[in-house]
Amino acid sequence: GGAHGIERGARFDAAGIRLHLQALDDFVCDSLDDGRDVRNITIGDFDVIGVEKVDATGGWIYYSASPDNATQRYLFRSRLDGSAKPERLTPANQPGIHHYLFPERGDFVIHTYERFQQPPLIEIARLPQHTNVRTLIDNRALRDQLAKLKQTPAEFFHVDIGGGQQIRAANPGKF
Repeated sequence: GGAHGIERGARFDAAGIRLHLQALDDFVCDSLDDGRDVRNITIGDFDVIGVEKVDATGGWIYYSASPDNATQRYLFRSRLDGSAKPERLTPANQPGIHHYLFPERGDFVIHTYERFQQPPLIEIARLPQHTNVRTLIDNRALRDQLAKLKQTPAEFFHVDIGGGQQIRAANPGKF
């Protein structure tokens, strides 16, 4: 499934544009009721995890995607008309998993950032620059305590689940 209960195969309208999640790795824009004018609006070599927000007035779709591996999740946006390459809004210096809570209006989000073996950081950020407006929870004391522990690096590996399919798994290391 996708963010906010949007499931694969779901259709919804935004400013006269019908969006249809056709597959796990793309969103398509269907502007005609007969389905003939179909085009990909999230052009890129990555898996789209889910729609975060459709800004019909501004002409953007915001979505979470996993561009390099399944242990990372970043925020992107694309033009609803498919006219431009996707923009990654999550800062490049923050590898890990990012979650976003979008209000009904405005350019602010509640952003949660976490990494393997590191507690989450929660902030209010302004998009599209991803500027930190205010840190709500920094977990500094917990991070400081974890830094004192002898930790081994996490290991990531693939597990064959049959039928030519593999999943990526993690061994979190020792604390």
